[in-house]
Amino acid sequence: MKITDLLSKDAIKLNGIANSKQDAINKLVDLMAKNGNLTDKEKYTQVVLKREEEGSTGIGEGIAIPHGKGKSVKTAKLVAAVVPNGVNFNSLDGEDVNLIFLIAAPEGNNNLHLEVLSTLSKLLMNKEFKEKLINSKSNKEFLRVIKEAEKEKKLENKEKQSDNGYELLAITACTTGIAHTYMAAES
Repeated sequence: MKITDLLSKDAIKLNGIANSKQDAINKLVDLMAKNGNLTDKEKYTQVVLKREEEGSTGIGEGIAIPHGKGKSVKTAKLVAAVVPNGVNFNSLDGEDVNLIFLIAAPEGNNNLHLEVLSTLSKLLMNKEFKEKLINSKSNKEFLRVIKEAEKEKKLENKEKQSDNGYELLAITACTTGIAHTYMAAES
């Protein structure tokens, strides 16, 4: 799954302002709706907020990846926002969030949002990549940074496949497992 297949130029908000986690989520859901991906904005908002009640999707390092799936979503899509001044997202590390990706997946697409979470987490482990996104001057540049990182990651994966090394599998049992996946991959 390529992030650039799910994220369009019109689905990115640079220099965003959010007063709270709720405000940030509402603005991202509005952006998702504006891009024509929701059949019911209110229902989708409730799905995302319900997921947040289980545990914050603020995974740390200034990043949040709220998500939700349901009948109110037409197709899998992403929206992204850069919040230069940060917003309190009740992140696992207690730090404000500057970079937010909202994932929407339709009902019945059981693993798609997990695949997108995994792909995003792997890319966002690279601090240089994250900083390039935060400092992007245009939506076009934001997308170009992602496209380049995906291309580089694909090349790395091909090299690893030809290597006779080993792979590591980490299993967690936590509602905020994405953060654990992020930390395990970093280790």
